[in-house]
Amino acid sequence: MTQSAGQAPSPGDPPWQLDLQHRWRLDTGAPALAWSRRLPLRRDWQARGDLVWPRGGCPLRLHLPLTTPLSWQGLPHGAVVPRLVLLWWAETAVLKVDGTPQRHGDLFANTCRLPLPRRWLAGTPLLLELELHSPCHDEGSLLRSIVVLEPRCRDQDPLGLLKSTEADLTAQDNAGAGRTCPRQDRVTLLSHAHLDLAWLWPVAETWRAAVETFTSVLSLMEQHTDLCFGHSTPALYAWLQQHRPALWRRIQVQAKAGCWEPLCGPWVEMDCVLISTVSLLRQLETGQRWSRQHFPQWRHDLAWLPDSFGFAAGLPQALSCQGIRWFLTTKLSWNACNPFPHRLFRWRDPSGAEVLALFPGPLGGTGDPRAIQQAHGEWCAHTGVNSSLWLPGVGNHGGGPNQDLMAQVQLWWGHPQLPRYRHGTLRSWLEELKPLAPTLPVWADELYLELHRGCATTHPEQKRHNRTAERLLLEAERVLWWGRHLGHGQWALAGDHWNCPIQQLQRCWTTLLFHQFHDILPGSATGEVFAQLESGWRRLRRQASRIRDQGLQELLGTGPRDGHPPAAGNHWVALQLQPAGPWPRVVRFPRSQQHQVLPPMAGVGWRRLQSPSDVVEPPLHPVRIHQGATPDYWQLGNGLCTVYCGPEGVLQLFSPGGRQVLAQPLALGRWRDRGEYWDAWDLAPDHRRHPLGGIRLGQPELLEQNPCMVRLRWRGAFGQSRISMMACLAAGSPYLDLRLSIHWRQAHELLSLDGELAQPVQRWAADTSGGVIERPARPRTAREHSRWHCAAFSWMALLLQQGGLAVLLDGPQGIHVQDNHLSVALLRGATWPDPRADRGWWRHRLGLMPLDGGWCEHHVPAAADHLRWPLR
Repeated sequence: MTQSAGQAPSPGDPPWQLDLQHRWRLDTGAPALAWSRRLPLRRDWQARGDLVWPRGGCPLRLHLPLTTPLSWQGLPHGAVVPRLVLLWWAETAVLKVDGTPQRHGDLFANTCRLPLPRRWLAGTPLLLELELHSPCHDEGSLLRSIVVLEPRCRDQDPLGLLKSTEADLTAQDNAGAGRTCPRQDRVTLLSHAHLDLAWLWPVAETWRAAVETFTSVLSLMEQHTDLCFGHSTPALYAWLQQHRPALWRRIQVQAKAGCWEPLCGPWVEMDCVLISTVSLLRQLETGQRWSRQHFPQWRHDLAWLPDSFGFAAGLPQALSCQGIRWFLTTKLSWNACNPFPHRLFRWRDPSGAEVLALFPGPLGGTGDPRAIQQAHGEWCAHTGVNSSLWLPGVGNHGGGPNQDLMAQVQLWWGHPQLPRYRHGTLRSWLEELKPLAPTLPVWADELYLELHRGCATTHPEQKRHNRTAERLLLEAERVLWWGRHLGHGQWALAGDHWNCPIQQLQRCWTTLLFHQFHDILPGSATGEVFAQLESGWRRLRRQASRIRDQGLQELLGTGPRDGHPPAAGNHWVALQLQPAGPWPRVVRFPRSQQHQVLPPMAGVGWRRLQSPSDVVEPPLHPVRIHQGATPDYWQLGNGLCTVYCGPEGVLQLFSPGGRQVLAQPLALGRWRDRGEYWDAWDLAPDHRRHPLGGIRLGQPELLEQNPCMVRLRWRGAFGQSRISMMACLAAGSPYLDLRLSIHWRQAHELLSLDGELAQPVQRWAADTSGGVIERPARPRTAREHSRWHCAAFSWMALLLQQGGLAVLLDGPQGIHVQDNHLSVALLRGATWPDPRADRGWWRHRLGLMPLDGGWCEHHVPAAADHLRWPLR
């Protein structure tokens, strides 16, 4: 009931409940709720009774003298517990009672159920003080503030304090939201504390939050010996082992006792769309090896990826290769348009490999019986299985279970309207589901998240760092393999010494894998995160380059020997560390202003060159350039690729057979990209309806003209930004090399490279994590319509009835294809969570490769390697 001393209850108030929303006061003494309703803020929130205040980290200080309702005074404290229940949407929250801090919270630890002291029921008033700061990106809100009475034990409730909640449970049954639970229905409670390794906080804060969370959970386990807690990830556990060994040993004790369950799989909960197949396999291999070594008593056949932004179609085969049978995520419940049809199914990839996949209840569950019943009923309705999983515990920034949650769970334990609770592990629950595998539905497609389509474009420097570091590490590994194969000195030794090259490379790989976390690589963290990671990226590149270069000096005999400097020489060495197809390489020797052609090299290897005269001359398929009818138009070609250029840029491409590829010139487009709540994550779905004008590039400038290379450059400006575009055609190259340099200063805009093909596109193929996937260019189903923007890792190919066009990429890019239209997203200008995201100088490199046939017969993947892997 809603009353204070000397007041009568308000009509319609629930019994044994005291509403505080209208009682809060500001520092000035003014009623806070009345003040809030005068502000032009979220009317929908205000209409439901929220106390709303402005966004941007604005403080809100509230106080309230809490007096005891007359009808509550004298109630036996041993039988009832008064609890202060708060729910907020705030960056930070501090609750004080009589001047003493009692609870701290944030956006994720956003609720409390504080038991009030015994003296309050006896009539002693309390002073409540609540200090909140609004989120930077959203208005703040105090959604709920009440005092409720609860019995200490469900079986001893003479006042009927639980009747209101029991009525809600009955209403859920009658409305079909839940279901009447037979006594054989079960819910496995696995406490959890989802902890992003970096997001709205830097990595150092993650370590602090992990230590606090794990210490709190271990203390809670001492009081609740049946509690089971599960947590990922190997990278986090490895940090604890090195930097907090005492805490690590306590975790190991509980893991051996079966109470602490490692939920592992990959090294981190990585992005599964923007990484290469090599990195995907390394994530799984490194995480599985570490988990099996340090948690040998547990079976490691689970990939725990609850929060990654979609999953490529080839992931099941990669999981199967590492002995992983189960795949778990919750992210597909975020789909904006088409709810995913299954909660428990067999996920099959194009090769036929399968894993058992499931979407359990949400992360960050509470002890509220209504939420548990709702989730259990939905699981049963989708799967027909009467055993479900509930993951209680504060998440995202850590936290986990607490005393308030455990008390609520215990209060409702064994209630006849609820399924039977039990504390248990995820693996024990999966064992119950395993016999159902032959009867489960099959999903033979990617798991596309219908949201977060901007992640392939936001913060492009993270994608550049990732692809550069991966290339350097792979080059260093191949050099070390050569050393071992040829028996060259220290480089032939694998060794276990901490400082041997193999061990150094392994540490470099774990650093790279850490940076592939699903809020780092997609660019969806704060600017502080990326600023602090920048030095780590640079250090990683230096270490990988040093290992590779020292190995090459040892192999080629160009390094110092016995303390003496290397002998002077007059030769060069051309190294190819990645097979790159049957095409020559165009290089520029030191102190030379001209490009020269090297013949193709088969596979991985090197070639010594005594002088520039050793190169092939004249080159095969030399570049020829012809000026058009007017001075600003040029046609350049080498027999494999022909290009027509003018002031508008690339006007036309011709395939080796002479077929015209484009219906219109390639254009750089600007689009309004505004209005999405998840700003850094999401492209505005209607951005194509809001063009901001084209970009005029000016007259082309001829920079180089010889049989080996022709280079043209355009310069232009738009808004507050500037752009330079260079088109390069090399002798013997099947593609036009397009290089863009952009000083980007726009906000909430999308910059894209757009083209219209001369013929309708039937389907398009793209390189993704775990393999190639082909998609229809003209969507037919609602689910295909929702895939209007997809990520491609290193290449994509538009396939026409005759021939096509391949776009070679230097890293992951967002792609839009529909009918004969192609759009490659280049840059965005999000302002949350990083207000300066994407601002600055950026370089993009693409290859445009006309095709007379399919992508496989024209060796498009090898052409992408030719573009992305330079000679050394």
